[in-house]
Amino acid sequence: MTHLIRFLSFNGNCREAMEFYRDCLDAELSVETIGESVLGKDLPESLKAYVFQAVLQKDMLRIVASDCAPDNGLFIGNAVSLYVILEDENTALKVFERLSFEGEILYPLISSFWNDLFGGLKDRFGNYWLISCNNR
Repeated sequence: MTHLIRFLSFNGNCREAMEFYRDCLDAELSVETIGESVLGKDLPESLKAYVFQAVLQKDMLRIVASDCAPDNGLFIGNAVSLYVILEDENTALKVFERLSFEGEILYPLISSFWNDLFGGLKDRFGNYWLISCNNR
């Protein structure tokens, strides 16, 4: 079976971001640092605390992330959003409120003609999220 997994790149704050997302989404998080990886023994101490791979998972949601930004730098834009569809309105409201903390609400979580609730935001790490709930 083919799966599309969201992969986020960070530049030194991967653990902070993924712990924030874990708390917002009530998800499970596992983190492997560069020092714990097979690459760790050959790298300087200053790099070993960076995240090699973090995996956030809850139900069908899976986000993988790393501090290993590309050589040409890290560019965050609005071309891709993380779209989370939740089953009940209370959870959608809670997740939206948590993710928007110190971020920017682009459009509030409100009722729309296609969903019970739909809204968008840019979180404090610069990533874009779409949150929806549809009980119809």
